Amino acid sequence: MRLTFLLCALALIAMVALTSCASNQPRAVIPEPVKAATPTGRIEYGVASWHGPSRFSSQSRTASGRRWSNGELIAAHKSLPLGTFVRVTHLGSKQVIVVQIIDRGPYISGRIVDLSPRAAEAIGIKGSGVGKVKIEVVRL
Repeated sequence: MRLTFLLCALALIAMVALTSCASNQPRAVIPEPVKAATPTGRIEYGVASWHGPSRFSSQSRTASGRRWSNGELIAAHKSLPLGTFVRVTHLGSKQVIVVQIIDRGPYISGRIVDLSPRAAEAIGIKGSGVGKVKIEVVRL
C-alpha cells in the first residue's frame, strides 16, 4: 500500500515537472501565409503598353522625381496618386504582377497604363507591345 502511494506520488510529481518544463520551452510559431496584394476597391479595364529605354535618358526623372528604371516593376498612370501600388492582370494569359505608379501617362487614347519593360515581360505583353489588362489598386 505504501509502495503504491509512493509510486503514484512520484508519477504525479513527474507529470507536473514535465508539464511545467514543456510550457517554458519556446513553441514553434508558424507564420500565417503572406496574402497576395488585396485590392482596395478601384478597378479599371483597358489596354496596357510598355515603354523602354528611348523614353527616358539616364538623367531624366519621372513625375515622382525617381529615375525610370527598365529593370523595376514600375508603371505610369494618368490619375492614380504617385506611389500607388496596383495589381495588373493580363486578361489573356492571366499572369499577374504588382507595380508601383511613379509617372504619368500613357498619352495614347484607350491605354490605361504604361509598364516598364520588366513588368511588360513579366505579364507577357513585351512581344506584342500592348495587351488587355485589369488594374486594381492594392495600396495608396
